[in-house]
Amino acid sequence: MTLKFSIDLNGMYSVSEYVRIAKLVEDYGFDEVHVVDDLGYRPAWPTLALIAEHTSRIKLGPWLISPRIVHPAYHAANLAEIDEISEGRAVCCLGRGGFMDMLGLEEPDKPLSMLRESVGLIRHLFASEAAPFEGKVFSARHDMGFRFSPLRSNIPLMIGTFGSQTARLAGEIADGFLVSCVTDRDYVQSLVASFNTGAKESG
Repeated sequence: MTLKFSIDLNGMYSVSEYVRIAKLVEDYGFDEVHVVDDLGYRPAWPTLALIAEHTSRIKLGPWLISPRIVHPAYHAANLAEIDEISEGRAVCCLGRGGFMDMLGLEEPDKPLSMLRESVGLIRHLFASEAAPFEGKVFSARHDMGFRFSPLRSNIPLMIGTFGSQTARLAGEIADGFLVSCVTDRDYVQSLVASFNTGAKESG
């Protein structure tokens, strides 16, 4: 197993500061840089485009985006553009999201279904499948596809979680999972076990 290192940036910095920090992160040998997409801060997508233009090696992506606030089809288009600007270095993490009360939104009724369908719809769009996507939470007509050709069809998708059920879902359908930096070692190990269970069950 190869050990990799990444750094997260929130949306509190000036625009020019992101360029300076991203260049340093890349020069110091980090593997990935992520921009947290929290409400009230600078949004992740334009910041990631800026970072992509001023780096050449490091992988980058939002950490994390919520399909509860913005439809996954919109996230998919942004992700495709970041991947094109960065010449194939994009990664992405989705989660149930927080701060819903700031927008007057209720917590999702079916968070696992929401995440499952979000990953499925994003991959559906990247695969350019000329068929409708029909889920219980999200749907898209057969003609809801990219009007451009994505650079890649297999951008890594992670799921962020604090819970074992979501970690298990990530093992089943995602390329990895994100756990909070404040989580202790024992709890991380329990989430890894849940992730591995999901991966095993899905083959």
